[in-house]
Amino acid sequence: MKIVFVTPTPFLRRMPAYRFAGEFYGQSNSITGPLILGGILKKAGHQAEVYEELNAKVDLDKLLPDTDIFCFSIMTSNAERAYELADRIHAESDARVLIGGIHATAEPEEALAHVAEGARGKPYIIEEKNFHYNISHSGAYAIFGVSKREIGVDIEKIGEFRKKVMERFFSVSEREYITSSPDPVSAFYRIWTLRESYMKMLGEGLSLEQKSFSIEIGREIRVSGESVRGPASFSETEELEGYRLAVCEDGIAAELKLIFRSPEDL
Repeated sequence: MKIVFVTPTPFLRRMPAYRFAGEFYGQSNSITGPLILGGILKKAGHQAEVYEELNAKVDLDKLLPDTDIFCFSIMTSNAERAYELADRIHAESDARVLIGGIHATAEPEEALAHVAEGARGKPYIIEEKNFHYNISHSGAYAIFGVSKREIGVDIEKIGEFRKKVMERFFSVSEREYITSSPDPVSAFYRIWTLRESYMKMLGEGLSLEQKSFSIEIGREIRVSGESVRGPASFSETEELEGYRLAVCEDGIAAELKLIFRSPEDL
């Protein structure tokens, strides 16, 4: 699969006089995000190319015939140019187009006015009272959880059995569950992800006293202890080989729905 990253440039900055000034004063530093993503995709066996219109013309005539996905990195200033290129790509090829980045405002405070933080710093969107999200990443995977209630997600790549972590942070019953399991390593990461998802759902993070709660695994998963403020629902999956993934939602939640995406699906 061939993936092309493009950082568009507005019309004024593509003019010869502006480019001449760039050559005189020195070119700006490359946008690192597309370079990093391109490197990751190349390592995974894909063909990836990265272009910045500020430094060189993007020749769509050459790129369109064999490119599968175009990815545009944008801000407010170059968004119009990105959509202009995207319209041409859609008109002349079957390639897919992804557009993403930061839409800045003249005053950053305008954007920040729509975001607030909970007591422990967990951000939320002021106008969307029923939209909650949480993010986690580990190894080759990242997860993004959304819910109408408070939500916490955690994914961990299974590694070594971290006995000192267990002894320092886990409750007595959690330690007993792990040490009595036929697979202590898997049991350790199961407890770890469930605990992390619960703490992130609360929005407390590491400020929460680690032994003030305990994950109890029986016919269903529940949480007990002095920090428990109400019912919490847990979901898990082992669909990702070599990883543990857990989700915690405030209250009695619906069944977890997972959607997996890879570069080939985009």
